[in-house]
Amino acid sequence: MISNHFTIDGRLSAIKSDGYIDRATSDLKSLYLSAGYYQQKQSLRFILISGNEKTYQAWYGVTKEQMDENRTYNPAGEYYDSSGNKHYYDNQTDNYRQDYYQLLYSRTLSPKLNANVALHYTKGKGYYEEFNNMDDLSNYSLGPVVIGDSTISNADVIRRKWLDNDFYGGTWSFNYENKKLNINLGGGANHYNGLHYNEVISAGVFQTTSYPFEYYRDEASKNDVNVFLRTSYNVNAKLNATLDLQERMVDYTFDGLNADYSSGNQKISLNFFNPKISFSYLPETHHRVYLYAGIGHKEPVRDDYRAATAAHRPEPEEMTDIEGGYEFKQEKINASVNMYYMNYASQLILTGKINDVGEYIRESVKNSHRTGIEVQLSYNFCKEANLRINATFSENKINKYTEFVDNYDDGTQQSNTYTNSDIAFSPSIISGGELNITLCKYASLQVNEKYVGKQFLDNTSSELRQLDAYFLTGLRANCSIPVKGLRKLELSFQVNNLLDQAYISNGYTYSGYISGARNDYNYYFPQAGRSFLVGVGVGF
Repeated sequence: MISNHFTIDGRLSAIKSDGYIDRATSDLKSLYLSAGYYQQKQSLRFILISGNEKTYQAWYGVTKEQMDENRTYNPAGEYYDSSGNKHYYDNQTDNYRQDYYQLLYSRTLSPKLNANVALHYTKGKGYYEEFNNMDDLSNYSLGPVVIGDSTISNADVIRRKWLDNDFYGGTWSFNYENKKLNINLGGGANHYNGLHYNEVISAGVFQTTSYPFEYYRDEASKNDVNVFLRTSYNVNAKLNATLDLQERMVDYTFDGLNADYSSGNQKISLNFFNPKISFSYLPETHHRVYLYAGIGHKEPVRDDYRAATAAHRPEPEEMTDIEGGYEFKQEKINASVNMYYMNYASQLILTGKINDVGEYIRESVKNSHRTGIEVQLSYNFCKEANLRINATFSENKINKYTEFVDNYDDGTQQSNTYTNSDIAFSPSIISGGELNITLCKYASLQVNEKYVGKQFLDNTSSELRQLDAYFLTGLRANCSIPVKGLRKLELSFQVNNLLDQAYISNGYTYSGYISGARNDYNYYFPQAGRSFLVGVGVGF
């Protein structure tokens, strides 16, 4: 008997809030809609996800002195007039909308074989709006303005930096399965096109009919094609072997820098082969040991390429990953230990600096590694209470790192070389825990803990440029209230940072030599203290 049915599901949400950071207000809206048609041997689903956000900029960070005086201080949009009076530009905002469309088709071809096809399209468009006090007009391809006997070369400028992008493509796969062998053959082809353009919407000294005035345009595209074959074979009841092979081809086209630092059209073609192999062995009930080895590659992003000439382009990441572990599972206790060693012939790492819109800047380094051990434990005290904890202990090192620091005295750069230095933003200890308690049929309580060890803002392992370790506690209570006529009515109450810790999770730094002495300029993103969240869920 063939059964046909159609389903539809949707969600709509809107959030308007004042953030922890001064003037960091947000206006967020989202929509989710899905519809599906199902038959015995095939199904077709359509998914639409749409989101729109307007948030005040909060990516400039604060100095330690500013943070000690006011942890919520936000310099975005702040400026001073010629008399020294402070003002704020209140529309220093990030505005962006993105829509996702997905069409998914699945069909059973035989009891052992099925096929899947997916098509997708994503449309994104938005801008940053910024006020620049008495900025040089030449930065916007605007010449000096002569008014009478005065020549005006600087003005208050309001600009918008736009991104208008399209991402579309498709994926496919065939899946074969029997008692001993699973085969998964598939692939995908995707295209991305991103138009970046900047415009001045106000510069005071020009007529209003001049706006918007476009002063920058850069269009980039990326083609990404891959094909893979994944096989899993049960050698016997205890031993399984898996082989995963992927070929991936990436083509970039963008406006970048020529050898003489002039702008020109650039094209880059990359070809990656990513093999992986793993073995899983079950010596007896409740126990499993496994071994994994693989080679992976990852290409630089557009911003990595744009900042470099063709002769000094960053290299793609190339990593050899070897892992092994042990798992133990019982009714009351589950435990696992995983050891890993990731050796990078080339790795794209953060420099510790950011660009003018808060994005972190990366560079390519050779001969680095990440190695460590991951531990997880889950214990059921009884039906009403369980505990889950996890921890990662790692070493993240660069064999030899050369830092280049600007010398403001003579306009040159000074190089400093470090051996066995720590990779930026890579804490050696991360751990967490969660205690879940069922108070009664309708109520539960959850307590969670998180610890993050110290981490460095750059790749020099200097304690002058580091983030201190922090420890956080959270609390969440849930209550389900039976109400006639409703399928469910759920209330939740959540406390974040219960102990009101003053902690910092991120930041950036840059340095310079002045009068022969090194000066470090550290900026931090202090996080919220104790905060509360109340939720209501209704089901009909």
